[in-house]
Amino acid sequence: MALDYSRAGEWILREDSFDPKHLGKCEAVMCLGNGYLGLRSAMEEKYLNETRDLLVNGTFNQFDPSSVTELPNAADMTAVEISVNQERFTLDQGSIDFYSRELNIRKAELKREAVWISPKGEQFSLTFKRVVSLSRLHDFAIQVQITPLSGDAEIEIKSGIDGRVTNTGAQHFTEGDMRLYEGKYIQYVPRTTQSGITFALNTVHRFWAEGEELDLLAELHMEIRNIYGAYRVRVKKGETLRIEKYCNVYTTRDLEIQGKTVKEMQALSLEKLKELKGFGYAELAADTEAEWNRQVWERIPIKIEGNTYDDFAVHFAQYHLRLMVPAHDNRMNIGAKGLTGEGYRGHCFWDTEIFLLPYYAFTQPETARKLEEYRYLTLPGARRKAADNGYQGAMFPWESAWMDDGEVTPEFQNADIVTAF
Repeated sequence: MALDYSRAGEWILREDSFDPKHLGKCEAVMCLGNGYLGLRSAMEEKYLNETRDLLVNGTFNQFDPSSVTELPNAADMTAVEISVNQERFTLDQGSIDFYSRELNIRKAELKREAVWISPKGEQFSLTFKRVVSLSRLHDFAIQVQITPLSGDAEIEIKSGIDGRVTNTGAQHFTEGDMRLYEGKYIQYVPRTTQSGITFALNTVHRFWAEGEELDLLAELHMEIRNIYGAYRVRVKKGETLRIEKYCNVYTTRDLEIQGKTVKEMQALSLEKLKELKGFGYAELAADTEAEWNRQVWERIPIKIEGNTYDDFAVHFAQYHLRLMVPAHDNRMNIGAKGLTGEGYRGHCFWDTEIFLLPYYAFTQPETARKLEEYRYLTLPGARRKAADNGYQGAMFPWESAWMDDGEVTPEFQNADIVTAF
């Protein structure tokens, strides 16, 4: 696959063709986040070879005594299954008349457009938008627009919270409690198996047809680690159905949850979801754009004259430097893969500051201080590593995770089966 940089002057990274064999590249580089959470940009409809990740910084868990601690992949709330006239929307069936996926780094918004011709020959226009809030660290939202182009359509939407996710096969969560509140608000509350961190994940949907809001009732489905609603509506040719899905995630590791019970966290997260639903997608996206301007683009303005690509590359780096850094909490640091995926298990490496600290020291000294406070808070683990190796003093880990985890580098890596024998 190839990325299109023709709109780099507008701070837009673009993919202009659908490539099911190389989904991971755009999932990672077009990741959304805010330092508290990272949302890998898998598509709303599911595909083979995809990796759907919702990672919450600092929530490390050890799957098995023989493995090392890692950031667990939390339940997925980005999946939206769409069926039109009893055909499931998927870009690997039927044909594609138009396709575009864009990350606007100035707005921190992901947008995808497609004109899809179903296997039956019916034509539909679809637009997907997604944003992770920078001011409301727990919140993100998705907007979907569907327009039948060749005739009226019966549209079914299946959407909710799917806890049937793993870290490449490692299951880090209990089955969890599931509940529907007021016939609209879906909540899922699992707990990590070893570190005992409880997550409260919430979602709710709104629907519009031709600008008028619809009161659609969900047909609720509850399965093992999966809760979702099925919604059905008939849409006329040329009219547009708009769906907005609002989501949030809280954990008992969050600073603002310290001292609260799990039930109090559940109630708070549900209350905050109702606030988010009241904002709507457009207001959340506008607030996110304004916050990125305030925290990054206006505070740290950089301009490279004469070369659009180089100018974009610097701003792209700034974008990822902000979405990966836990500026809200000194108990965690920056993972080697940021929050874009499961690589390096979310671990912070021993040389992170050599590469990254200068940027924050010169532009966000309060954030740089928190990153260094993390190293101080991990001293007990560093002293334990030194003692384990027969030394006095502190020996900082090659890879570190939570403050008291100590050394979390795997003792063995993948075997080289080609040259090992």
